[in-house]
Amino acid sequence: MRVVISGSDNRVISETESISENDLSFQAYSKLKYSSNESFWKSSAHEIRYNGTHIARHTVNVLEDISLQTFDAPNVVSLFFVEKGIIQSESYTGDRWEIGALQHNLIYNSYNTTETLFKKQTDLRLTIVSFAPRYFMEMSDGGGKVMDKIASTVAGGQSFVLGSASNLRLNLQMLQLLQSLGQTGYNTAVERLLTESKVLELLALQIGQLHKEETLIHGKKLSAMDIKKLHDVRDILLSDLSANFTLHSLSHQVGLNVYKLKFGFKFLFGQPVFNYLKEARLTYAAQQLALETKSITQIAYEAGFATPSHFSDAFKKFYGVSPNKFR
Repeated sequence: MRVVISGSDNRVISETESISENDLSFQAYSKLKYSSNESFWKSSAHEIRYNGTHIARHTVNVLEDISLQTFDAPNVVSLFFVEKGIIQSESYTGDRWEIGALQHNLIYNSYNTTETLFKKQTDLRLTIVSFAPRYFMEMSDGGGKVMDKIASTVAGGQSFVLGSASNLRLNLQMLQLLQSLGQTGYNTAVERLLTESKVLELLALQIGQLHKEETLIHGKKLSAMDIKKLHDVRDILLSDLSANFTLHSLSHQVGLNVYKLKFGFKFLFGQPVFNYLKEARLTYAAQQLALETKSITQIAYEAGFATPSHFSDAFKKFYGVSPNKFR
C-alpha cells in the first residue's frame, strides 16, 4: 500500500509504503520497532505480524495538520483502538468517521480511504490490529448474530464500520491488553501465544461490548443516549482517580437518574460504579509501583486513597501482597 502525506496547503510532503498483503500472509511470528523524525511528525511504532494478523502500535506527535491518501490498500478487517488523540477519515464510498481518545471500533477496508486527517496534536496513541479476511472468517464462524453480520459484509466485500453511529469505549481490560501486546516470553513460540491470546480477547471484548449495548437498547431498558451518558460517567471516573465522587454528583454531571446510573453501569462494565473505580485506582497504583519512580505515599494519594494505610490494606486484599512486596 502506498501512502501519500500532504500538508494543510495540499502540497505532498511524503510518500511511503505501509501494510501490504505480504504482512498478512506472513506465517512466522516477527516483531519490528522503528521511528520517524519528520518536519510534520515525530513517531515511534511497534509492529507484530503472524499468520493472518498484523499489529501496529503507534505513538505520534503531529506537528502540523496533515492528510493521508492510500493507494492499492489491502482488504483487511481492522480493530482500531485510540488511547489518546483523534483521527478523522472518509472512505471511497463517501462514509465519514471519527475516532477519538479511549474509543475503539471494528472496520472492514479501513485503509481504503480517500483521506485520513491528523490534526496537530501531541502524543497520539493508536493501535491497529488487522486480520486477513479469510482468517477473520475462520474466527467468526459460529460467533452469533453480531459476528455473522460482520462476516456476511466481509464476504460481500463491502466496507463496514461496526459502530458507525458512535464508537465504542475502551475499558480497563482492553487498556491492559493493549499495553501488554508484544510482551516478552521465554521464547518466540511463547511470545506468539501470549500475543495471539490477547488479540483474540480484544476481539471478544469488542464484540461482547456491542452485544451488551444492543441488548439494553432492544430491551428498551436504556436508550442509546443513556448508554452514551454511562460511558461519560466512566470517562469522568478515569479522568481523575484522586477525585471524590458520589452517585448523585455523577448523575447530575451527565444528566442521568441514579437508578439508570447504578443499573446501567453494572450491566455495561460488569461492576458497580465504586467497585469499578476502586479497581481502576488499584490498577493505576500497581503500574506506578512497577515503575519505581514515586514513593508509596505519593502513589496512594494520586490513586485516590485517603491514607497510605488504607491504600496498603486495599492493595493487599486485591493483589495478595503489600505494596512494598509488590514493588
